[in-house]
Amino acid sequence: CIASKIIRSKSSGNFYQMFDPITDSLLIASAYVDKFYRILEDGSSLIITDRSADSMYVFQGRKLAGIGHSIHDSLTWLMSLVENVDRDKYRFYLEINLEEAIRRSSSRENGDVVKLSEEVVRELAKSLEVYRLLKEAFERDYMTVDAHLSISEVTQQLLKRIDI
Repeated sequence: CIASKIIRSKSSGNFYQMFDPITDSLLIASAYVDKFYRILEDGSSLIITDRSADSMYVFQGRKLAGIGHSIHDSLTWLMSLVENVDRDKYRFYLEINLEEAIRRSSSRENGDVVKLSEEVVRELAKSLEVYRLLKEAFERDYMTVDAHLSISEVTQQLLKRIDI
């Protein structure tokens, strides 16, 4: 899709510094909608994603709030851009506190621990707050899962809640 090509060529792997927040939001929403319709054209009946719509709302919403829009208005506008395709059957909210999110973000597969900068911790805290806002302020049907459990325990909780 054209929007995806523009994003890939302009972002250089950094989706935070492409154009301006409004243009970025329109491009990302366009790519999201295009991806959805391509998946449907392939005949897929089950699509599993990792927070793709919610992540777009959180990160683009924060960028729009950074240029003077309220976070609530930003989220509402972003949702309107993809409302015809953002219709997940299951939407899970992984409830986690900041300390655990920092611990997990600092851990590496090889066992090393990388200290997060204060700026990264602040950004993580802001993102967690916007995810909470999505869950609480908007009429979205989330199944809450305790993300403080191990990955295998979280997976088991998720599998129990869906009827595939």
